[in-house]
Amino acid sequence: MPTTPLQKGLASDEGQPFHETITDLAIHSDTNTHLFLPVGESTVFNRESAAKALGLLPSHIRMPHSELVDVERARANRASYQDQLLLEQEREKLASKRSKEREEARRKRTSSLSTVESPRWRFRLKQVKAGEIGFRYGVPHEDRKRGQIKIPTRVL
Repeated sequence: MPTTPLQKGLASDEGQPFHETITDLAIHSDTNTHLFLPVGESTVFNRESAAKALGLLPSHIRMPHSELVDVERARANRASYQDQLLLEQEREKLASKRSKEREEARRKRTSSLSTVESPRWRFRLKQVKAGEIGFRYGVPHEDRKRGQIKIPTRVL
């Protein structure tokens, strides 16, 4: 972990180095196991590499408010207020576009279903042709057929 002695009288943007907080992210249960991964000496191993090795999303995406990471990065890179505002507007447009696409996909998925409500269950029925869906349970085992010998008769 990088450590820097706090210099008295300096604000964070007057020369004090920037360190991201590590307490904002909940610990994922998959990260509690040991994973020994050989990595070359010259290979850069960062949070994206660790997430890929564990089969997770990187922590800056997994955060509850991952857009705040982008805001803090822009602030640390000394981006102007107008640039930050433009980036925020682009993020909002992208988020609204994604939500519209999700809503449209959900509406398209549920429009072809007929729902039967009962006090205990909700059945969603879909019209299909029998030849389109293929075999439902596969081919039955030979030992389930009538007349088949069910005990082994030879040893290999």
